[in-house]
Amino acid sequence: MDLPVWKNGDECYFDIEINPSSTEVSLTYSIDIDLTSGNHPLPSGSTVLRCELYTGNNTMADSTETFNTTTATISGSIELSNKQPLTSSSIRRYRIYCGIPNNASITDGEEFNVNPVITIDQDI
Repeated sequence: MDLPVWKNGDECYFDIEINPSSTEVSLTYSIDIDLTSGNHPLPSGSTVLRCELYTGNNTMADSTETFNTTTATISGSIELSNKQPLTSSSIRRYRIYCGIPNNASITDGEEFNVNPVITIDQDI
């Protein structure tokens, strides 16, 4: 598989999926994104542009939140319905878009990582 070639002004994205299928308790979660942390962060000045939420197997976004910052926190909860175990309709998928600034210094073949911190608490 060929890796993407990044250039100044590009927009990229990554997905995070929270799949509580078969879970028998409600849960709350938090996704903390810091584009300046990690071993190979995105170039200086990169920003989290927006986040789209997809629920269950939806292919259309249920909602979009705009950030335009180097850090972002996304949080939510998934509640039980009638004390029944959660199913695939409870899946939450987040597509997080990032922007690389026009004046970024990028070396040909350079790889970047985004290392979100994901915290999930079961509500017992």
